[in-house]
Amino acid sequence: MNTITLSELQKAMPQAFVSAPSARVSKKYSFIPTSTILQDLDTLGWKIREIVNPKYKSSANQLHGKHLVRLFHPDIHITSGDDKNFVEIALYNSSNGLSKFRMEVGIFRMVCSNGMVVKSEDFGSINMRHAGYSFDTLKKGIDEMIAKLPELAGVVNRFSQTILAPDQIRELAQKAYDLRGGGRQASEEELTAMLSVRRNADEGNSLWSVFNRVQEAVIRGGQAFVDARGRVRNMKPIRNIDKNLKFNQELWSLAESFAS
Repeated sequence: MNTITLSELQKAMPQAFVSAPSARVSKKYSFIPTSTILQDLDTLGWKIREIVNPKYKSSANQLHGKHLVRLFHPDIHITSGDDKNFVEIALYNSSNGLSKFRMEVGIFRMVCSNGMVVKSEDFGSINMRHAGYSFDTLKKGIDEMIAKLPELAGVVNRFSQTILAPDQIRELAQKAYDLRGGGRQASEEELTAMLSVRRNADEGNSLWSVFNRVQEAVIRGGQAFVDARGRVRNMKPIRNIDKNLKFNQELWSLAESFAS
């Protein structure tokens, strides 16, 4: 698996290396550079696999705005059948005082590298704060997350063992469509496009397979759909960091409601 080094990251995402927050924030604002956290995570064996670097209109917002770094640990994964699902830490940070530093636990599959974020109330955000941050507090948070992984593995296995009837598959796809704000009943053609099999690993009617097909289709977009005004449009990818996180968590919750 390809990884991104800190030196490569510095070129691609300079805001992760700023040494001071935006001048607009209070002097009481406590700030830890993303690079410091990433160096500590690297010491613990976590490697960068992907970054999300939004484009802002002003240079100041670009330098201090929210950014996302996705990391994985080569030795920490959940296996379900032939699937190898790596545990992911999604690190969100900014230096403008407008958003919180947070780390969410997620999983992604080697077959498609689609990151999905599990519900934070169940499996964790890794609760960290800039104030009082230290390597020891980070390690403690990581250790607490790892201790919950058997529970997460149990959910993945339950998804894999739950076989959906055709009407349940359509219902799941329609509800996922609703989460995207479709605003109307999806047509049979739209549901078929959302449920199409893009790779052999996603074949079958297990909840896990259907969930992954729907998750990729709705987040990555690309398929045609008819909007609430009756216009044929292409579903756009979810690029906004916050919307992507929210949708992934809502979709995971939706899938759990179908698990037996």
